[in-house]
Amino acid sequence: MSLREKLLARGVPEAEIDEAERTGTLFQLAVERIIVGEPRYTSEEIAEKAETDVEVLRRLWRALGFTDTEQRIFTDADLEAIGWVRRANEDGWADLRVTTQLTRVVGSSLARIADAQVDVLSDRIEELARAGVSQDEADEVLIDLLEEQLPQWAETFAYVHRRHLAAALQRAEAARRGDADHVIHTVGFADLVGFTVLSQALDEAELADVVDRFESLAFDVVGRVGGRVVKMIGDEVMFVADDVAAAAEIALTLSETYANDETLSDVRVGLARGAAIVREGDFFGPAVNLASRLVNIAYPGSVVTDEAVHDTLEGHEGFAWKSMRPRRLKGIGWTAPVVLLRADDAQGRRPASDVARKVRAKRSQLVKRSRRPSALETAADDETPTV
Repeated sequence: MSLREKLLARGVPEAEIDEAERTGTLFQLAVERIIVGEPRYTSEEIAEKAETDVEVLRRLWRALGFTDTEQRIFTDADLEAIGWVRRANEDGWADLRVTTQLTRVVGSSLARIADAQVDVLSDRIEELARAGVSQDEADEVLIDLLEEQLPQWAETFAYVHRRHLAAALQRAEAARRGDADHVIHTVGFADLVGFTVLSQALDEAELADVVDRFESLAFDVVGRVGGRVVKMIGDEVMFVADDVAAAAEIALTLSETYANDETLSDVRVGLARGAAIVREGDFFGPAVNLASRLVNIAYPGSVVTDEAVHDTLEGHEGFAWKSMRPRRLKGIGWTAPVVLLRADDAQGRRPASDVARKVRAKRSQLVKRSRRPSALETAADDETPTV
């Protein structure tokens, strides 16, 4: 069925379809009507119909990640959603501040999911284009895929949400009971060495493969060893663990996993322990800041911790330690960082020359089609901290 036929079947006026064909916006019209629904209201109209102040509506709309508009874009689904928010506020379940925070989290999270879905669908359309399928036919295939997949996506999102909701409730209950292991967190950052130079040398597809590989390994290791990924920040992963030994094991396993991977360079890992504030699924506080700073003084392939992690795990049979000279860290002050090792790592860390050679070798594999291999080779000579 063509896009025109699909739109007619959904009751879109023929004149509107004709105008979309004339202006080359038929696909956009199909996406709007199939995914979102028929636009019925302006912001003023939907606010009045939902018995909600229009400024509240606009505030929530911006929190979702969209810009203010006076166009008639709002649908009956929007009306139902804003009505639910109003009732929740009236019933005392949440005030506007809390509702806005939740809206912001939902909006930013689902925006990332939508971008990822579009990337997958775009790859499918590119395959069709290479096979000689016309743009119009490809658009029809894409709309068919959306119609087919949307219900399943909605069910999957609901399932994943329930899983995460249950885990969050359990963590909150443990914190309410005053369980110190859930009030005090061990926070870690793992930073991919040389990513900035690498990103300038690879094309988009190659760089996407690198980022995907980096993220896949991070999620696999952190989840398998007993922590959880808080967020990915480009070439860096932030993770937390309630158990400090698990956090240390995650840090070492990340270091080893990337060291053994043939397509990625090493990571630097920083680990710190302390009280952290949890807001909107993210972590804030001195321990977070310290862990982030410790990454910057770690050499490739190493794990650097603060004194709190060291003191908690000192005597643990699985770990060994090597002191570093005291450092004055920006925004932190003087601290005495410690290199975390495996107990059976008698030699400590690898020589800096070995690290540099390994990084250069991996990068040369990644950029063998690059026009600037020399820039990548020289970029591997990262400064090695004195220990």
